[in-house]
Amino acid sequence: MIRAILLAAAAVTLTSAAAPVAAQTMPLDQFIERGTKLERKGPLAMLHRSEIKLLMGEGRAAGELNRAERIADEKAGRKAAYCPPANAKARNINPQQLLGELRAIPAAKRRGMTVRDGMRHLSVQRYPCPA
Repeated sequence: MIRAILLAAAAVTLTSAAAPVAAQTMPLDQFIERGTKLERKGPLAMLHRSEIKLLMGEGRAAGELNRAERIADEKAGRKAAYCPPANAKARNINPQQLLGELRAIPAAKRRGMTVRDGMRHLSVQRYPCPA
């Protein structure tokens, strides 16, 4: 179950076409901690639907905001933070990989990041813009 949740969050983060939503407020460390706790519960994570919905919402909103920011930068002639291919589709990433990549961000840097910042960081690594 946690796999499906994080897959959905990752897919939306990388290629969401939805309209922007309210600003993100959850610190990245808190998102990682909560995702890890759900992950450890295995099938019992299904009993924590409100937590699942909250984390999915955070991931979805982060993706929508990052995508909107990238498109606005492109339209304004500014260099975007990341440059996915024009025909990019949602990249399937398993939840362990997503959490692992978020955990790989140095702790000192992660401390001041929101979920949105963390997802943007991953997008920049996956889709660097040409120099």
